[in-house]
This record gives sequence, structure tokens and C-alpha cells, in this order.
Amino acid sequence: MLSIFSKRRDKRRTTDLRAVTDNPIDAARLAGDGLFIIDVPVQKLRVLNFWGADPDNPFVATLREYADGLCSNYKGSPLEGFYRCWQPFAPGQPKDESDSGPPWRTVRPKAQNTPTGRLQRHEFREIARDLGFSPDEIHGHIKGGPVSEAFGEITFRRLARLHDSISRDGFRPDLSLARYPTGFCFVREGDYRISIGSGNHRVLVMLALGWGKIPVELGPPKIPVITQRAEVDHWPNVINGRYTRDDALRRFDDIFRQRHPSGWQRGLR
Repeated sequence: MLSIFSKRRDKRRTTDLRAVTDNPIDAARLAGDGLFIIDVPVQKLRVLNFWGADPDNPFVATLREYADGLCSNYKGSPLEGFYRCWQPFAPGQPKDESDSGPPWRTVRPKAQNTPTGRLQRHEFREIARDLGFSPDEIHGHIKGGPVSEAFGEITFRRLARLHDSISRDGFRPDLSLARYPTGFCFVREGDYRISIGSGNHRVLVMLALGWGKIPVELGPPKIPVITQRAEVDHWPNVINGRYTRDDALRRFDDIFRQRHPSGWQRGLR
């Protein structure tokens, strides 16, 4: 029997399909218009623009060095090297998307999920206070530099705390308001990738701990469960002309690239 429990974010219900399938296309059919959880192989994951099994992921590398006692803070960590060498964002004005959002949807992120909004989250502010950082010392974007030293140190501490918790107690979605990481499914010629939406820190810890599959909840409210490449001509921001068809497809195909953001390791070796 499928395990079904109440959904905290909307009135729909979430179906746990991990014992049934790990294919999101099959799972979406079984779940109907509801949300569902599947175990996603790390080879199919995309987290913070990195392929889930990428050995050069600086977040995962930092966590592994932390676990091995090779680094105890941000300074000198692979994470510091990443933020120093990979700087795609304008100082002081980091953005996840263009003003139009991605080509396949027009729903904008909630205020708390923007780069600026993330800096106001309780856990982020709590660690900042513990480390003695003032708000004007903190600026940056988790996906790339430039970032302030304060931002880098807080990010390191958040990852380390979560690593300690999951290493000690296991992953306990029953004790978290966030429950499971959430994701978006992208399909191209029968293949798929799951891009993590919320829960990136938890997923990074699981990857560092060597998990082969990650439990992910799919079907975020107001957003299609699956985005098909073949449906490019029907994507909202293609129809309204904010993206050309070629630019939209290029953006989509980037999700299937199995390598780290180009150039971030320059100067580290």
C-alpha cells in the first residue's frame, strides 16, 4: 500500500512512491495531480548547477575535507576557491534568473527564495550573530561569487552543522518543516534530470556522505511537474517573446551538462 500523508504547503496530498518506481515520468502518472516522492539516482541530479555525481563539486569536496579533519572553516576550503574563481554575478546584485524567469515558466520565486531573501532566513541570521557578523558584511550568492568573507563563512557553517546532524542522527524529514528536498523534472528524448529547488544544503550533505539515491519531492504548486524539451514552442516565455526558441533550448540543454560551471578551478591547481 502506498504511504500517503498530508501536504503542509497546499491542500494536495503527497504520495510516497519510492517503493514503486524511481522514474519521475511513471511516478507523475501514478500520482495524478498530486505531489510525490521518489528516490533519484545521483547521476540524474542537478544541485546548484552541478551534476550530482561530479567529483569536482566544491561544496561536496569541502564537506568531505571537513569530515576528514582537513578544514575547519571557510578559509582555505574548496568552497573559498570556488567563490574566488567562479564569479558570474555582478557585485551586490546577484540574480538566479533573468527578470523574466526561465523560459519554461513565468512564476517568479517567492521573496524568501531570492538571493537577498535567503540572507534573511532564520538559520542564516542566527549563524551570522554567532560569528559576530553585521548585516552590511554579508553579501553574495550561493551559486557563485563574488561573495564576502562573512557570506562564505556562514555558508561553510551551515553546511558543517547540517553534516554533523545528518551524520549523527540520519536524515529526519519528520522533524523538519521542509521535510524532503523538492525538485523540478526536465525530460529530453526519454532521458531526464531532476534540478533541486529547495533543500540544496541537505542534498549536498547526502552526496558528501556517499548516498547513491536522494529522496526528492516533485510537483511544486503552480509549476508543471515535468518540463519536456519537445514542448519548447509552448513554454510561456517563448510564446511571449522574452526568449528565442534557440536561446530557450540552449538554457534547457544546460541542465543536462554533466560538468561543473566552466572555469571555476582556474588558479587552484
